[in-house]
Amino acid sequence: MYSTRIHESTISRFVPEVCHAIYKVLKIEHLSTPDRKDWLVIAEEFETSWQFPNCIGALDGRHIKFRAPISAGSYYYNYKGDHFIVLLAMADAKYKIIYCNVGANGRTSDGGVFRESGLFKAMSSGYLLFPQNRPLSGRVLEVPYVIVVDDAFPLSSRIMKPFPCRGFI
Repeated sequence: MYSTRIHESTISRFVPEVCHAIYKVLKIEHLSTPDRKDWLVIAEEFETSWQFPNCIGALDGRHIKFRAPISAGSYYYNYKGDHFIVLLAMADAKYKIIYCNVGANGRTSDGGVFRESGLFKAMSSGYLLFPQNRPLSGRVLEVPYVIVVDDAFPLSSRIMKPFPCRGFI
């Protein structure tokens, strides 16, 4: 408000409208949903660049500290002792964002944000058209294409998380 000399009640009217217009124009070119061919290209890049076969994305969340509106109360307050919103993003092998979700309250874990996301719903409904399972190089058993995540996410047939080495070291 002070840097633009526009009252916050006026800004609050046009900023969401401008953001929506930007999203509407740029989403087709920059945030389009990959099809089977695109997923195969992403998987090939993961295998070539990172020696990780059948991987179609890396997903993680980031808690972003911000000054919450007074009316929000403790809605965005989390265990770190401040107000946060969560950015959930999936990147391809070249770090290009292929999915993002921003705005969940900071009290929610990365896994919880994922469970409520459009990505999870699209995966569950089969909308994303992942490639058919295929065997890894030199193997016979077909395995699914997966998204790699950290320990905060739930394990599933399409979600691969690190093996917990508790007690073995």
